[in-house]
Amino acid sequence: MTVPDWVDSVYAQMQVLAPLDFDPRSIVPTEEAKRLKAGPLLNFLVTNMDLRRDSPTLPQAVKNGTRKAKMYMISGHDTTVAILLGTLGVFETQLPPYASSVILEMHRGSLAQNAHERFIRVSLPKQHKIL
Repeated sequence: MTVPDWVDSVYAQMQVLAPLDFDPRSIVPTEEAKRLKAGPLLNFLVTNMDLRRDSPTLPQAVKNGTRKAKMYMISGHDTTVAILLGTLGVFETQLPPYASSVILEMHRGSLAQNAHERFIRVSLPKQHKIL
């Protein structure tokens, strides 16, 4: 089957309009929306980072029956990625590429700083085109 001529103009408009659906101002417009949409995921991440930070030895954590894994890998949809990054305030209006990944890493402060302080690094690696 051949594609009708009118499809080209509609497709061109959709390429402009589709990213607006992922605009942080519409996907998480208020603090309440951020809490409702990204809250459970951020709560999971922060809780596990807190457990890891407060318990320097994993065997003791295992004894207590509390999970304190060093790494979690969570899969989600493009909207989940957009909501997370929009809530963190590090996302511009765009379609998250297929198979996007967001990496949140907890690091200790350097020796020059307070070694007990922690900070979170958020990375959105450059995506490679999937064939």
